[in-house]
Amino acid sequence: MAFEYIDVVTGTILDILPSKDTRTIKYHFRSRYSQKQGNQVKTITTDKNASYVSFLQELFPNAQIIINRFHIVQLVNRSMNKTRVKVMNRLRTSNGEDQKKYRRLKRFWRKFLKKESALSYTTYQYFSMFWKRLEAAIVSEMLGYDPELKETYRVYQAILKSVEENDNLR
Repeated sequence: MAFEYIDVVTGTILDILPSKDTRTIKYHFRSRYSQKQGNQVKTITTDKNASYVSFLQELFPNAQIIINRFHIVQLVNRSMNKTRVKVMNRLRTSNGEDQKKYRRLKRFWRKFLKKESALSYTTYQYFSMFWKRLEAAIVSEMLGYDPELKETYRVYQAILKSVEENDNLR
């Protein structure tokens, strides 16, 4: 896999390196740019790769390191799904009511990943296992199955909203 770096102000691709290993990247920046130039870099946006953070601070000591929004959303999305599956597995019992909840969580998993603002609060629709209901009411009912699921959903939605509104996530 390659490593590319871009000037975010102009959108210009500055260079594409053939490899994204630490040694290649460090060598590239040290041979092309002086430490004085490295000290002038103000921000760096990167993915969640932990190895980048360690050497980026070394190469660009004054830069603020920002994790790419896509990767933040991807991470919280996975966490939301992980919690939903954990709750589902707890509901995998011989109890008929638990089985019904399990099937609902399994079937309507996409509803949890939708932005809360995109859920329908006014239009009644037919949903198997729920009959005719509001989409938001279905999500609300399923969140009532487990407090951990409800809290994870609350945090997930707060992060999505912050990313959407371009809030600072600190």
